[in-house]
Amino acid sequence: MWIFEALPWWGPLAVLAVVGLLNLLIAESAWRNLGHGLTDGHVIVQTGAVIRSREVLERAGIIGWTLDQSFFQRRLGLADLTATTAAGNERLLAPNIPVPLAVDLADRATPGMLDGFRA
Repeated sequence: MWIFEALPWWGPLAVLAVVGLLNLLIAESAWRNLGHGLTDGHVIVQTGAVIRSREVLERAGIIGWTLDQSFFQRRLGLADLTATTAAGNERLLAPNIPVPLAVDLADRATPGMLDGFRA
């Protein structure tokens, strides 16, 4: 490739280092912008690194919950909590929440829904 022929021997390493640093900065920004909240009538979730988004779902519209974990999330004790609903996008995803906090959020948002599943 003509681009790499014009670079010195350390050029590809420098490009790799710059891309890795950008990746770390974006990952930290995404981590800092994760958030969720619970009000009297709504569940609120904020995500995003470069483009931030905030989604709000009325608690009365929640018809179920799912808790998903990837291989790496399982090792870190994190999970993706999804509130299912029949309205709008039909789901509200709250990513990378510690598992006990995710279960507590689901239980507080819809009291009594998880009683049959909790020991």
